[in-house]
Amino acid sequence: MPETFRGRQVLSLPSWLREFLIVLAFFGFTSVMTWPWVTRLRDAVWDNGDSYAFAWSLWWNYHQTFHDPLNLFQANIFFPYRYTLAFTEHNFGISLLCFPLFALGLRPLTVLSIATFSGFALSGYGAFRLARTLTGSYGIAWTAGVLFAFVPFGFMLSLIPPFLVTVLEYGVGRGLLLFVLFFVVNFIGDNVIKPKIMGEGVGLSPLVIILGLLGWGAVLGPMGALLAIPLTITLKQVLPILLEEPSAPAARS
Repeated sequence: MPETFRGRQVLSLPSWLREFLIVLAFFGFTSVMTWPWVTRLRDAVWDNGDSYAFAWSLWWNYHQTFHDPLNLFQANIFFPYRYTLAFTEHNFGISLLCFPLFALGLRPLTVLSIATFSGFALSGYGAFRLARTLTGSYGIAWTAGVLFAFVPFGFMLSLIPPFLVTVLEYGVGRGLLLFVLFFVVNFIGDNVIKPKIMGEGVGLSPLVIILGLLGWGAVLGPMGALLAIPLTITLKQVLPILLEEPSAPAARS
């Protein structure tokens, strides 16, 4: 027998089963939208840079949590600099959910693939639940879930759900305030706090780090942005040597 949801009839199923089928549907959508990735979760990567860095960070969090948790950020990269896990996204929250996979013996690349693949599906389901709660419409909920999971607008798209909730609950004024604060907090985090933390670890000023990210990113693209800090450090060490004037040979007596 059908049941009523906000005036509309929907298929009568136990709530847990209905939600499980919806989650399963989003995993199915993810399989289709990213095909043939689902057949290569064991060892496939989407690029030659970030994929390996993120797989390493997931593994490092798992390893260090059980071996030396108080030195979690003293990662085994960029020696002898300190707190090197803070040089990029540490991904500890994601890694924490993946600890059972590592405990089962799965390889870092496999864990990364499972985490990323699940991220598409579960983010879509989260948007589905939010839209269904706010509107009472399954059509709008499915649309919101698919758009949020598979349309690559990143930063701007992540602002939509909290903005809509704030507008509906508190009005347009507070919604616009949230919009402004969202950009301010993101700007401060990316351009002030993060460069300062990184600068203290590697001996570079925040301004040099920002200029390095922009410069290397413009020259080498995404890979340049990823390697901006080590490249800038190398340049800092090598440039004085190259610019140093050679001393005159000593005269023989």
